[in-house]
Amino acid sequence: MIKSLNYLGLALSFLQVFASREKILAYLDWVQWPAMLVTVIAAWLIGSQRRPRRMAGFICFIVSNVLWVIWGAYAHAYALIILQIFLFVMNLRGFKKNVTGR
Repeated sequence: MIKSLNYLGLALSFLQVFASREKILAYLDWVQWPAMLVTVIAAWLIGSQRRPRRMAGFICFIVSNVLWVIWGAYAHAYALIILQIFLFVMNLRGFKKNVTGR
């Protein structure tokens, strides 16, 4: 965990050197669109009868959870962040159940 925080700090330092704050914020504003697209794709895949597609759906949902948390932090949408954390846990549970076949 500490190592990943160090990498995050290093990445943020890199971004601050090579991009202005306004450019970063402009990019973060667009994160909601890929998050929405990945969520829709995930919902489509989850409805499949085939296990590999369902697993891909759970992976897409997990990616969308991360994207929504990033955008929620940018937009100060704290209820959205909490919701995505709970959905992330439920998606991990669904992924695990599909791996084990239960």
